[in-house]
Amino acid sequence: MRNHALHLKGSVGLAADTDWYDILSSFRALGGIADNVVLRVENGRRGLFPIIQDQPFKLFIPNALLVGSDQFELKDAQVVLAQTADVLPEIRAFIDDYNARIAWKGGRAEAEDFLTGLYELPDPLRNFLKDKFYFKTIFEKPTIVQILDQFITSRQYDHKDQTVLFPFLELPNHHPKGIAFESTETGVLLEGSSKSEIFASYSVSDAWSRFVNYGFPSRERRAFSDLYSVTTRDGSRSINVRKATQEIDPSYDDSRVPQISQTGSKVDISYLLLGDRADPMIPVNNFRNHIQTQLGKGSDEFFETLSYINKMKFWKLYNLCSRYNGPMITKMKLACQFQLEALDYAWFGNWVPSDVE
Repeated sequence: MRNHALHLKGSVGLAADTDWYDILSSFRALGGIADNVVLRVENGRRGLFPIIQDQPFKLFIPNALLVGSDQFELKDAQVVLAQTADVLPEIRAFIDDYNARIAWKGGRAEAEDFLTGLYELPDPLRNFLKDKFYFKTIFEKPTIVQILDQFITSRQYDHKDQTVLFPFLELPNHHPKGIAFESTETGVLLEGSSKSEIFASYSVSDAWSRFVNYGFPSRERRAFSDLYSVTTRDGSRSINVRKATQEIDPSYDDSRVPQISQTGSKVDISYLLLGDRADPMIPVNNFRNHIQTQLGKGSDEFFETLSYINKMKFWKLYNLCSRYNGPMITKMKLACQFQLEALDYAWFGNWVPSDVE
């Protein structure tokens, strides 16, 4: 799973009449649907395309082929299903074959290049990321196990209370305005029409998380607070902000409401939306209507405080990146820029500038 424009996939030489159609035949035999789609390399980038432009396409992965992301391991440098995975023999054979001929064949190099790029960053950047962005072991020289972890992280998907890897649906490149995956009772669906390459919107995320988890910068709609723990000046209350955007409050129809829990003087917030390019009133209204009411008296400035310290953190990283050159630094700098842009899209009132996206 990779970005459509800012990260070029290596040409892995997948011929549409060999690996692709062999795997496609096995996939359909197991209940998968792949209508009007083909995998090919175009302009040096691997992606999914409609066979007939402007005609509907459909990809459907049945539940039987959606295996937990923790059920994979390495064997002879290949990604295979663990022996403990409870699947039918024909499904095991298909998934192992798919990884060997398509997913791991192209994805290993992507994961390894990203981790190697981080490992080779200048020491001041490495130290800043370790200290301020909770990067700890990622700056070691990448091992095959770490490469596998990055490969899985960039391809996993939450479906029916389980984190899974799904064949075929990891092939469309990402675009913030791409087609969203749809979880159904029987599987995961991607359908629509396209004049050229088929793009998917992987998940609700922001520019920085997209870079860290997938390895490319992307101009995402939203910006969430990074991980922070803050305490009032008098020490009477502490608030822990995480970045678990999938943890929403089920008591609200509005999926933008995070989960909030309180134990004594300690408050935990699953995530904090700080910016929204499409509707800059959402972050502030969301805070006022759903979070501030639970934080109570004296919490007026909490949103502004978190917004400020997030911006300062990314500005410092952006400025530090500006001192150096290199492909990874260029991507990281761009991710900072996109994050900072989105952080500015938050204000009160009904006045909206004409250039708001």
